[in-house]
Amino acid sequence: MGKRGGCRNRALQPWRHSRGSESHRIPYGNGWDCNDVAAEIIKTIREQYPEAEDGALREKVSDNLRICFIREEPGNKWEDDMPMGLHSKHFIVDDMAAYIGSQNLYVCDLAEWGVVIDDEEKTKAMMEEYWTPMWNYSFTGEDVDVDVVMDGLDIDRDGADLEELDDEMAEQMMAAELANYGHSALDVYDDDEATGADPVPVEPVDETVVPKEEGPTDKQAKYEDVAWDDLPERVRSAAESIGYDQDTWNDRELLPVCGERWRDLPKSHKMACRTLGWKRRSWNRYEHAKWQDMPQCARKAAKKMGYNRKDWNHGEENENWEKEWEEFDEEEQRCLHVLGYHMNTWG
Repeated sequence: MGKRGGCRNRALQPWRHSRGSESHRIPYGNGWDCNDVAAEIIKTIREQYPEAEDGALREKVSDNLRICFIREEPGNKWEDDMPMGLHSKHFIVDDMAAYIGSQNLYVCDLAEWGVVIDDEEKTKAMMEEYWTPMWNYSFTGEDVDVDVVMDGLDIDRDGADLEELDDEMAEQMMAAELANYGHSALDVYDDDEATGADPVPVEPVDETVVPKEEGPTDKQAKYEDVAWDDLPERVRSAAESIGYDQDTWNDRELLPVCGERWRDLPKSHKMACRTLGWKRRSWNRYEHAKWQDMPQCARKAAKKMGYNRKDWNHGEENENWEKEWEEFDEEEQRCLHVLGYHMNTWG
């Protein structure tokens, strides 16, 4: 958009209002409008080219950055007034190559997939059949206001610290999360006849067959018992970015970052720690976390260490908390890794 002067076209889904049941009405939204998206793009450009003048940036936004919500010929809502949603991620580069898939641009723990089409003929066919018709209906010029974009460059859109959320905001976040999981408020999803298919009978489960219980993954156990040379490349890079090398990792040394509060970690360190399997609650060893709010892997680990819901929620201790680290077997140590402990933080 800068040096080459080309246009950047982006079609987005309608945004979600996180107010009560409205969160269930719009799929895959995050509360941003097109002006917010444009402002964050321009922020990045301004960081890369700090000498760029305000007037020049405004001109670039006006002439070259085109962002809009998706629309079809009838508009941007279905017959039942549900706004259209878009889950796929689709990129076209220079009309020569394309990507389509579900991979998000933010750090998350989902298994996502996508396909790269590195073929000009196939890319142009995709544009003719899909992208160009959608873009012609979608881009009307009404979704981005250059002045709003430029005046919004100093807005902090990173979101509130999760530890400082009030109950009302927490409930709204939960409603939005349930909507993304498919818990829609629409009655149609509870009506088998409305889907056009007969209900599928549920086969009885043979209760005498006990499935094998798998242990935690390396990531859930924070890679604590994985040697440096055996770490996946991206995990090793994440460890290096917070100060580890082969010796300090294999010796299980505590680095300064280990003593920081999660809220005080810079964004780059939080991203690295997430790659290593850490999240805010596991970083805090699930202190003050209710049993029902813990991920399944943490509940299974706590259960292995002798806890149940009642004892955990009441802060009861058990005999395992009196043991030395060396007294635990390998499986128990791995469970403690899941709960945020390792040999140098135990006791």
